[in-house]
Amino acid sequence: MARLSRSEMREQTKQKLWESAINEISDLGFSGASIDKISEKAGFSRGAFYGYYKNKNELLLDLIANYHLEEAASWLDVVRSSASLEETLGALHQRFSQYASNDNWVRFNIEVILQAKRNPELSLQYQKNVIPLNERVKQLLTALFEQAGIEAKNDWSELIALVRAVTTGAIMEVGVHGSPQSAANNVIAFFRALLKD
Repeated sequence: MARLSRSEMREQTKQKLWESAINEISDLGFSGASIDKISEKAGFSRGAFYGYYKNKNELLLDLIANYHLEEAASWLDVVRSSASLEETLGALHQRFSQYASNDNWVRFNIEVILQAKRNPELSLQYQKNVIPLNERVKQLLTALFEQAGIEAKNDWSELIALVRAVTTGAIMEVGVHGSPQSAANNVIAFFRALLKD
């Protein structure tokens, strides 16, 4: 078996910290999940944690930004690889249902929202971190509008905020009392209404 390079080992360590943080924060809440516990569950020392992050807020921001960018990229891939709008909406439904089926991730997202609401500094940092996500959502919307044969918008900012609000709201509904399938139905109903000519 080939040895991992230093950068591969660092990436593997970071991934383990992320997985541990998602599990601990989703189970115990932001305040209940200590850096010691996150590190221990990942199989590392507290020092390893500080080799990557200054605090839990920094970990939270890095993790959420990366996961959301990856998810938005997968949605964009779905749109670009589908032959028709109906195929796209069906594939997006399946993708969102799968995304919303990860109970730990749903609860983690809710904790992020709550923590950002409680902590104004984190909220400001979170808003800065979503700029690349907003760009990815704009690419997604542009591709959807093109596929639907609808003229692109000059200003996407309100629509981007609306898409993020609808998807976040659907995730929160799953966390409280909904099902991933129901959440996906609501998100796709929103896209259908948006893309009506």
